[in-house]
Amino acid sequence: MSKLTTEIEKLCLKNSDRKIAEPMAKYMRNKFEFLGLPRPKRAEILKPFHKEIRSLKGDEIISTADYFWKKEEREFQYIALNILEMTKKNWEEKFFENFSYLITDNSWWDTVDMIASHLIGGVYKLNPRKFRKEIIKFSKAENIWQVRTSIIFQLNYGKETDTELLFEVIRWNKSKEEFFIQKGIGWALRQLTYTDAGLVKKFVKENELSKLATREALRRLK
Repeated sequence: MSKLTTEIEKLCLKNSDRKIAEPMAKYMRNKFEFLGLPRPKRAEILKPFHKEIRSLKGDEIISTADYFWKKEEREFQYIALNILEMTKKNWEEKFFENFSYLITDNSWWDTVDMIASHLIGGVYKLNPRKFRKEIIKFSKAENIWQVRTSIIFQLNYGKETDTELLFEVIRWNKSKEEFFIQKGIGWALRQLTYTDAGLVKKFVKENELSKLATREALRRLK
């Protein structure tokens, strides 16, 4: 525990609100305990610490985030992800392993989607040739959140999207019935329509995707 983590934790506990916590937990199907700290309040709590957080480097980044990630209440895990994202300029290739662990721990869409598109998506760019193999492994894993990550980690890539890789992981998983996988396929393809709608139309036409994935992929184009 550091002075930074202690001060942030104290503010979170001080501002917790049980009346807000109950509906927040209900929205997440009561899978997690909540303090009752909505996003604006969490942002307000973290704001005075931005400079200090962004100055963290190396293992200090991971240990600071890990302190909050291991706590029971879900907002602390959100804060862990915020800390990791704020230190992006100081990320190292080895963080890919740390971020990968988070995908399968306390997993649900609310953390996985951020981990995939912000953390994995960011650290991947440090060494695409190396991490491409890891993404392929994710796409063939039994864990649905690793699969979803392999599909949506390029959401923010725009014209830099590796469409060959995206299409490969989609083809591998297009027949799986899992909702979060099919929704992820549709989401990733829909995002690609912003930069290459024609390519998405062609891919959908040539591949037998689920109704859900097809509907989500082409939603912007109707």
